[in-house]
Amino acid sequence: MPGNGHLHSISPTGAAKSRETKPITKPYPKPSQLYVNYSTKNFLMKKMISLYALMLVPAFSISLHAQKTLKPKTQEEVVAALCHHWRLTALEEGGMKLPPSIKVGFTEITLNRDGTFVKTVDREPVSGTWVYQPKGMVLQTEDKSGVILFAIIRLTETELVYKTKIGGLPTNVVLERVQ
Repeated sequence: MPGNGHLHSISPTGAAKSRETKPITKPYPKPSQLYVNYSTKNFLMKKMISLYALMLVPAFSISLHAQKTLKPKTQEEVVAALCHHWRLTALEEGGMKLPPSIKVGFTEITLNRDGTFVKTVDREPVSGTWVYQPKGMVLQTEDKSGVILFAIIRLTETELVYKTKIGGLPTNVVLERVQ
């Protein structure tokens, strides 16, 4: 019968069982438990955030030290940073690094201080001239195939990254400085 404080069930053997149920009661919290000292809670939260931030600072400084981005002030400083032998190492599409592709057009390039360059296309050297345009950080090359503009997005002591489109997709081309 419902409502009489008994629970009826049938055992696997088919016999009816009856047991008495007890009402569930929870004790009410004490009035002192209802109030939270928010100033103490905020203080602890601020301490935890401060400690977390202090742990992140060394991690960021280590990564920044490993990839020291050059911040040249003059056009001459940028040109000096560019005048090296560079090798294609990767492509970056959608935040992912991909292996190098022939679609870039060259695998290596040497930028000389006199404004000339030699790049390797299909294992053959191709010569031309280059100019750095400070407005927009653009490297302009010209050879027998025409004029090409490279929008530089990152220049470090060991890496040169420029933006282009390959197959209609925005792509960053990553070049590594060869010693």
